[in-house]
Amino acid sequence: MLHYQKGPYRVMMANDGAIKVKYGDILGVYSMAIYGNPWTFWVFARVNRQKKLIGIKDFNLIYTGETLYHLPTLITSLQRPRVSRITFTKDDVVRVKRENGPPNMPDYRKKQIVKDFLKNRHKLTNEQLGKVDSIMGWVSNAAGIIDVLGTLGVVGGGLGTAAGFAGLPLFAISTAYALYDASRFDRTLYQMLCVAYTYTAWVFGDTPPTQSKRYIRATDFKWRITEYHTLWQQTRDKVLKGLHKKINEKKLNEKDVRLVIRFFLAGDNKQTLMKKVLQDFIKGLSGKPSSHVSAARGLLNYTYAE
Repeated sequence: MLHYQKGPYRVMMANDGAIKVKYGDILGVYSMAIYGNPWTFWVFARVNRQKKLIGIKDFNLIYTGETLYHLPTLITSLQRPRVSRITFTKDDVVRVKRENGPPNMPDYRKKQIVKDFLKNRHKLTNEQLGKVDSIMGWVSNAAGIIDVLGTLGVVGGGLGTAAGFAGLPLFAISTAYALYDASRFDRTLYQMLCVAYTYTAWVFGDTPPTQSKRYIRATDFKWRITEYHTLWQQTRDKVLKGLHKKINEKKLNEKDVRLVIRFFLAGDNKQTLMKKVLQDFIKGLSGKPSSHVSAARGLLNYTYAE
């Protein structure tokens, strides 16, 4: 048996390319697992009632229990008779590939297939698909948007979840939790403002703020200003380095990640994104002193980069 997988998408096939369709399967999943995109349909075929290999005219219609064939694997098996027990010939495969049409596909068609895949596989609503459509013209790779949405928890892990907004900076928020000091909670609050501001600036392509003037003005400890500046710089650098590291680990396109967060998740609103990051942090303060929770909630009154 051969096993192909990319992220949550997987397919098992026999050594001759035979795939037994399971309930809920769509061709886009097989294509994602093997090729990393949902539109490589022309490499699949089915068998009719006369046991003849034929093309798949409607790529959206495959049936539970039927057997499909992955043509490249089938061709390989035909070159090794001991592997294959089927009666198809190489001419059959060539004929079916011709029936399925040329592999060249215009970009607009690929983008439509991505939208159909997100709707059929992940049940995105028309409103959500509209948001996807609004950024589709900007992404570097139409198929890449599926990987980004999956990483951010928009598909596969629930729609519009907290992780969908703040999944990437969670490492920074965790760091802030680790630095939690009941006697110096002012430092933790300042770090969280830095995380929220820096993350929002990164998503929207702004230069990250170098401080929170409002927080500095409000502090009772003016002699700590230098300490606060150093703390801000260290936290900001850690957030940016961490974001780049996470994106590289996931092998995502940074531009695509920013576009999805900005237009699909944050509604193209900086204040919305900043507050969501702060809200996630506040949720993590459960069990901490009520005065600290109240002080953290006070950050929600801040305006981005204030």
